Amino acid sequence: MSFTRVDIGFVPLTDAATLIVAHEMGFAAEEGLELALHKEVSWSNIRDKVSMGIYPMAHMLSPLALAMSLGLSPVPAHIIAPFVLNHNGNTMVTSRALFARLQNDFGDAATLKESVRHMLKERPLRIGIPYPQSMHRELINFWLSDGIGEPLQNVEFSVAPPSMLGRVMGAGEIDAFMVGEPWGSLAVERGDAQMLLCGASIWNAAPEKVLGVHSEWAEKNADTLHRLIRSLFRASLWAGERANASSLAELLAKPDYIGISAEIIERALIGELIVDQKGQTRINADVVKLSGASVTYPSRSGALWICDQAAPGWGVSRFEAHKAAAKVFRPDIYRAALESSGVEFPETSDSLEIFGV
Repeated sequence: MSFTRVDIGFVPLTDAATLIVAHEMGFAAEEGLELALHKEVSWSNIRDKVSMGIYPMAHMLSPLALAMSLGLSPVPAHIIAPFVLNHNGNTMVTSRALFARLQNDFGDAATLKESVRHMLKERPLRIGIPYPQSMHRELINFWLSDGIGEPLQNVEFSVAPPSMLGRVMGAGEIDAFMVGEPWGSLAVERGDAQMLLCGASIWNAAPEKVLGVHSEWAEKNADTLHRLIRSLFRASLWAGERANASSLAELLAKPDYIGISAEIIERALIGELIVDQKGQTRINADVVKLSGASVTYPSRSGALWICDQAAPGWGVSRFEAHKAAAKVFRPDIYRAALESSGVEFPETSDSLEIFGV
């Protein structure tokens, strides 16, 4: 049997799990695919290498896929997102000094918001994020601005690769950061941070990462893309099974992937986070969601939410952002790939009319 090679970039995060499982557990091979997974330290590397055609696709921040297609990147590229890799996956942590000033019970986003707003009257808050055009930034904006989709006042965002944000805070350059697991948990483990909340406490169905595919490649390789989507869907079902969490954590812990303790990685997978140096555990079953059509379907209504939040900060009209979203999030490709697999597709608002096109 001959195999079709597909090169895919990824950043070492728990939410790259479905790609890794598809490769390691043979789901891609069963579709005649050889996945070559390329580890990148930052989202700017992912952006540039997909834009320039070095990789035809990548594990990608969902807002980044939209921003690239709007021309908001150094090298113009039209990206499509025919598969969502996960919902949620982020945690927000703070320095121990700042934590002492905040009134918060882990996961209580409403109380924490009021405490942060009070502090913002006194001084700016420096928050680290892994990329400017990211769900991390949009969730924080949505949370602190009551969802009005306007840039925050007195909040200063700094950008660093996910694996480096803990060290940036340890150096005193930021007060807090939001990042994909396991890097928030690792900062707590090192004694540098206190965990405040997970992204799921702000929005419990945030389409965090997508399979971002260069549209030119997708047009020329439709059958290969369909086979890849089928393999990823099966991988997502395996990855989402709690019974597989320990095995998945061991897989992700390999140096070629995340390269840290499997025990730390597993915390997000099972929804049991250690939030402080005392070892206190808090439970949220939705820390990261990997499994099934309810997660992996590239709903245009999810894209619409991102556009409404992000467009003002990106300097584009919501109308233009909506038009881009209709071309980026591609439920039609997802459905075509899986229509013979007996998958029950979720009910969602995918009509192009809501995007003004």
